[in-house]
Amino acid sequence: MAEANFRLPNPLNLTEGNLSKQYKMATKKPFDTFLTELRSRADLCNFQEKERMIRDKLVFKAKKHLQEKLLRDNELTLEKAIGICGAYEQTTNCMKEMNK
Repeated sequence: MAEANFRLPNPLNLTEGNLSKQYKMATKKPFDTFLTELRSRADLCNFQEKERMIRDKLVFKAKKHLQEKLLRDNELTLEKAIGICGAYEQTTNCMKEMNK
């Protein structure tokens, strides 16, 4: 009778969850845009721990140098991750301008 209690997950959750796994930080897309899109996707996925999931996506989808910086913080919150990613983007943009 265990089969009677079995329910398939909401298909939208599966689809959006899969899309989020494939979603990467675009090099030319501003971080704020990436974050907004990631939050929108998280809303569609119905994550139970949305802030933790978004933080984890930021960490795992970040470029190597940024990822290393994020992983150094043992108490990394979403807010800290957003601050670090934003600062990294600003620094990277400044360095590009200086090297022109």
